[in-house]
Amino acid sequence: MKVTPIPFPSSRLFLLGCLLGGFFAAWWTITGESWEVLADGRQYLMMYQGEIAASPYGYRVLVPFLARLLPMSPQAGFAVVTISCLILTSGVIALYVTHSRSPWFTSITMCTLWGMSFPFVYLATTQIRAEAPTLLLMAVALLLSRRGASVWLLATLIAVGGLAHEMVLISIPALWLDKWTGGVLTGGARYRTRDLAILSLATAAFLLGVRGIVPTATGQISYATTSLLELVGRVLAYSGGPLKHALRIYAAFGPALLYAIIFLVWWGRRSDQLAFLGMGMLAVMATFLATDTLRVMELAYLPVIVWATRFLEVIWTNGRRVSVAILLALQASYSILVYGHLRTFEASRQLNVIAAVLSLLALGICLLAVALARSRAAQMRPSMETET
Repeated sequence: MKVTPIPFPSSRLFLLGCLLGGFFAAWWTITGESWEVLADGRQYLMMYQGEIAASPYGYRVLVPFLARLLPMSPQAGFAVVTISCLILTSGVIALYVTHSRSPWFTSITMCTLWGMSFPFVYLATTQIRAEAPTLLLMAVALLLSRRGASVWLLATLIAVGGLAHEMVLISIPALWLDKWTGGVLTGGARYRTRDLAILSLATAAFLLGVRGIVPTATGQISYATTSLLELVGRVLAYSGGPLKHALRIYAAFGPALLYAIIFLVWWGRRSDQLAFLGMGMLAVMATFLATDTLRVMELAYLPVIVWATRFLEVIWTNGRRVSVAILLALQASYSILVYGHLRTFEASRQLNVIAAVLSLLALGICLLAVALARSRAAQMRPSMETET
């Protein structure tokens, strides 16, 4: 199948997204709970100073390299790279409005959900991290795939993203899932099987080559244990059991996850349901490879934001704009409570109860909005049949 490029939306949407990203970056930098330099950050600072870091951190060469190019202190250099990538990602997300009936509403809502998401808040407050360029390049690659970009351009973006963090590789199964199911999150369905195979093999070969060239320290930090079963047991023990692990997965998104699921259940096409389920299962399985569950679930940040926005768009076009404002306010409250004060939240049972109440309120409003939308659709159907 020949891929036909689709023109880009207005550059004003990109500027709007960047402005919103700048606002949220400033907000979380000022109000968010401060962090010291944690384990990952210490490894990246070692790389900044030209030392060999442990695996897998030592392979994530992009952010230390970019930070070293800036004429400022190491901490400031990492902060500039991280914050800049978060803002640019917001601009890219603002362009993700293909086929939207309300492009400005859709862009603003998507950027707002992104600005209140765990990866945005966490990276804006920790700063010495590697994921920000990866999330940016992932968003760019998936956006360009929807517009028929060259498979080699996509492979380049994903490969460069892999130099920041290997989580960018989730882009490849995302493309394949849409190819197999006909989903529209990416442009995977627009490409031939041969093209996606080339992209997958080229990216894998590049990143394996990097691992063969870049030296890393041995006998230090590693995600691996003696067996997969032992690794799963360690992660569940760290989380506090299967139920608490599931709650940690939900906490990576908060009410936005409810919005996305409810949209797909009531209004989503089966192809998009299957693609979302596939992406979700991949992210959930990855949580058993590391104890930082919320960070691992960053793999699914884009599909959750996209489908949560579609739900709010449906409610908005049905005239329930107060409901949309309340649902966004509940997500904002959840984000401030959980992501803006993560360590305080994890140690406080009271804050956990408040977060649960916010989620239940969001669920109740969502179900009410669905019922009203379905009732309105049922009332309009007979009148349309009469006119016909």
